[in-house]
Amino acid sequence: MESYSSEAARREWRRILNKVDHGERVEVTRYGEPVAVVVPADWYRNVLAIQRGIHAFTHDTDGNRLHDESELPVGELMSAIGEAAIEGLETDR
Repeated sequence: MESYSSEAARREWRRILNKVDHGERVEVTRYGEPVAVVVPADWYRNVLAIQRGIHAFTHDTDGNRLHDESELPVGELMSAIGEAAIEGLETDR
């Protein structure tokens, strides 16, 4: 992953977007510390879908975290992730 300082990212924004458009991720640093990662939109949408799936797996319908011993079978997790991904794709259109 390439890294740009915030000043260089400002000057090279078009180049960064071209890299991201080709599937690369680009890190932006400020004062020598990472502050952001620019990623392709599809990559980001997939991460959000996975987060929603994991949340559905670990929380009840009221949003309360389930106890550790109440884990659902892996098949239900995969189903929840798939449903969340489909919902995410439909929402983004």
